[in-house]
Amino acid sequence: MAQETLVRHYTGSSSSIRRQYEADQRRLAAQGYEVANQTVVPGRRGCPMTILGVLTLGILLIVMRPKDTMIVAYRRVSGGAPAS
Repeated sequence: MAQETLVRHYTGSSSSIRRQYEADQRRLAAQGYEVANQTVVPGRRGCPMTILGVLTLGILLIVMRPKDTMIVAYRRVSGGAPAS
């Protein structure tokens, strides 16, 4: 029997990601899924953006932070309505 797996991406600030993840996790748990794996990828600026930001924006570059991403794999462990 094949195991059903879902992968979700959550993007934003740390608090935004946490809210999205917790809401999704509760909904999926009710449908019989559990977290199989999760990875957080910190947001980062590319070199050209950093140079441009330092030359033109200065302080704004320090204040604005790229969005983080959390990738979560869920696996189905029990019955329940299928996830959408």
